[in-house]
Amino acid sequence: MSTSSSYGSVSEEKEQEAPLKDEEAPPAKNGHEESNGHSRQSNNGHIGGGGSSGSSSSSDTVMSFFTVSYIVLLGDATRGLMFPTLWPLVSSLGGTKTKQGVIVAAFSMGRVVVSPFYGAISSYRGYRDVLIFAHLIVAMGAIWYTRVESLTGLLGAQICLGLGCGTLGVTRSYVAESVPKHQRTIYLGRLTAMQYAGFTTTPFLGSLMFHLGTYLETKILEGGWEGYVSIDALSFPATLIFFGAILACVLLMLPTFVELAPERRTKLQNRGTKIVNGHAPAASSLAAAAAISRGTRRREDMFAGVGLILNVITKGAIGCYETIGVMYATGTFGMAPPVVGYVVGACGFLGVAALLSFKIFAKYVDDVQLMTGGMAIMLLSCVLLIERLRPPFVSVHVSQVVWAIAVFLMYAIGYPVGHTAVIGWFSKAMGKRPQGFLMGLFASAGSVARVAFPIFTGVVAQRFDSDAVFFGLFLMLAITLAVIACFADSFRHAAY
Repeated sequence: MSTSSSYGSVSEEKEQEAPLKDEEAPPAKNGHEESNGHSRQSNNGHIGGGGSSGSSSSSDTVMSFFTVSYIVLLGDATRGLMFPTLWPLVSSLGGTKTKQGVIVAAFSMGRVVVSPFYGAISSYRGYRDVLIFAHLIVAMGAIWYTRVESLTGLLGAQICLGLGCGTLGVTRSYVAESVPKHQRTIYLGRLTAMQYAGFTTTPFLGSLMFHLGTYLETKILEGGWEGYVSIDALSFPATLIFFGAILACVLLMLPTFVELAPERRTKLQNRGTKIVNGHAPAASSLAAAAAISRGTRRREDMFAGVGLILNVITKGAIGCYETIGVMYATGTFGMAPPVVGYVVGACGFLGVAALLSFKIFAKYVDDVQLMTGGMAIMLLSCVLLIERLRPPFVSVHVSQVVWAIAVFLMYAIGYPVGHTAVIGWFSKAMGKRPQGFLMGLFASAGSVARVAFPIFTGVVAQRFDSDAVFFGLFLMLAITLAVIACFADSFRHAAY
């Protein structure tokens, strides 16, 4: 297959690997037939297809990767932009810490509902239609969010935004089907860098939007225009989401976005019985192959469950930080919500840099080592936030520094490294199974964690305190690390 099909042409290292292994395609009998095969593939809907020239194909590949990356960025920016102002908005509407957890979870509830559906539809319908439909829903949810006047309305707007942003599995499938298996962790890491940038760096932008909304709100009141224009500074960041969703639809409708033809993907994934020297395999060979296939499927099913659990654990941990982060800093140290947004955003930038360095990491450590290392740092972050472990003479200023270090460990190193390694390991462990549905299921599992853990965090923090939340996370991560350490060889064998 043409090397222009791979995202390798996008990377700065100019890698030239084909998007699917050569052994997955039947061997050509001569150079002429191979050339014809190349021509057929170029017009079959893969990246860089359409029969265009090499330079045109390369530009289409770059544009397609840019579009998918932007969609991932926007999906979690929908959460990150509201991070600094969500708790103030909830409290201004009469909400409590428990209701804050429910509001945070509502976004992920929308994702849970649609992620497998979007993934399954994209497997036979293609990616463009699914992604355009989803971003029209995002635009509707953003308008709704700017007009909320009650907790019920805010809950509905969050669910609507989640329904539109449930395309993470679709975008991951798009990348996974376009690069070789051994490079999936690297490229999924780059895609995850966009996702992580959306969540952790946009709080900085959300804080700026809050200040801009406050300024505009004041000017409207001073000018006597409140009867014509209404702006709420706490919900004003959703305005950016609306325009971002419209831009995503435009990028998807451009001819430079390369669609992967569903029928081609099905042939490559389901190719099992090959003709060798003009003869079909013997019946005994087919029976042996079927037995091996059943055993492989059972093993993949088991590791699929393990991967989903690891996803829930890592996603759940960051969901707890998302829920309690602002209220912990404001309630304990008296920090302003925009300041908290700036700190989280700065750490998020560092996390994106770590994700973009995955190619370097992959040269020295494998997925299992990355998983355990990332989770160990997440565990350390939780320990630093347990107030009862600090000496009573520690000043508020020192406690603020400890909080900033804990946020740095979670947002800049622990979560981005650990969770991205889980994604790469899961994709490899699933072998040749269709990536669309599996990545949709994987995204739904993460969204379930984003639903359950914020609610758990709100209830526990309301009934007990923040220490109980962080101690629970510590126990969960410690048990997970022990299990991975005991079965490290099995984890490695599953991915290679």
